[in-house]
Amino acid sequence: MIQNCNTHAEANPTKIRQRMEDSEVVSLPVAFAALPHTMTRPNVEPSWKIWLDRLLMMNVLVVVFGAGFLATAVLVQSQGQDNVMDLFQKLWQPLFTPALSLLIMSACLSGTFRWLQQRVLKSGSSGGS
Repeated sequence: MIQNCNTHAEANPTKIRQRMEDSEVVSLPVAFAALPHTMTRPNVEPSWKIWLDRLLMMNVLVVVFGAGFLATAVLVQSQGQDNVMDLFQKLWQPLFTPALSLLIMSACLSGTFRWLQQRVLKSGSSGGS
């Protein structure tokens, strides 16, 4: 059963939850109207962070590609052909080693910064009482 609820008067979170529990489909404008205003405000990030995130995602893709390439090279070498493994070994030092190093370094830095932020937030919230 599909109901179209486009009026703002029916955008009550309790009614929406009740309709969802009753397996009824709720239209998107009503569902979004029930969200708090803080969730609908766009999160504006600096452009350097957006580009850094893109760079790190490309780095992850290089590492995943390298893992697949290594697996393929091992399978091909087990069949008696060494040319794919030779190519992988030539690309290891200039391509895959820096990509792995950047991935590990960024994961460690991200974890350290997150840990420090949580520690500062905990000390800031407990000291105010």
